[in-house]
Amino acid sequence: MQENESSGKLDKMKTSAFDAHVHTSFSYDAWQSPEKVIAEAVRTGLSAVAITDHNTFQGVLPAQRASNNTGVFVIPGEEISTECGDLIGLFLNEEIQSRAFGDVLDEIHLQGAISILPHPMRRKKMPPSYLLQKVDFFETLNGRTSCSLNNTSAKLAQSLDKPVIGGSDAHFPWEIGRIRNVSSRSLHSGEDVRSILLEGDYFQSGYPEPYTSREMNMGVSYLLKKLNGSRHNIFDLTPDNMPKP
Repeated sequence: MQENESSGKLDKMKTSAFDAHVHTSFSYDAWQSPEKVIAEAVRTGLSAVAITDHNTFQGVLPAQRASNNTGVFVIPGEEISTECGDLIGLFLNEEIQSRAFGDVLDEIHLQGAISILPHPMRRKKMPPSYLLQKVDFFETLNGRTSCSLNNTSAKLAQSLDKPVIGGSDAHFPWEIGRIRNVSSRSLHSGEDVRSILLEGDYFQSGYPEPYTSREMNMGVSYLLKKLNGSRHNIFDLTPDNMPKP
């Protein structure tokens, strides 16, 4: 699983690709409907996309409905906030209720799902080593993280002998698929992605956003978070109900 493979290699092989970290408007800091996510996944040539909204499972079903007959498979996921930063679950059956890092890990695994430590170096507190050992994958190529911090994440994963994964961390349509995981195997269902991950038959491809656009995207996300409060949907806002400054 090598990062940032050359486009020449991609051109010479028939590939499938999936983005393992995407938000919809059900995340308080994103501005893209589930339908728009699927449309962009189709446009950018993705075979599958993981819906990983913050602390909610609500974006999964609309995305699955929108994906019908598109050739794009939806991986049901969630990005959960904990005292040690975020933790992602993929192939979930239902929303995660816990908020303590260790309990979230247990709840993910009890569902038979896969756990991912997203943007390991962008968190206020690193989980203790015994909990890090229980995480299935480390996200070492994140579209909203600098190359330097991504490289540090990769070194941490290597030191713990953890498999790595990439995700765009897209909150806006233009971010979708910027980071992807590429395999020479065809995808016929979302479960094929699980098999590819567990067998390590993929590599990461893409580069993070340049500094200026990355800061702009994260700044707009921060503004949306403030506007939306804790759980409002940005698409519900109108000039009449916008929060007062």
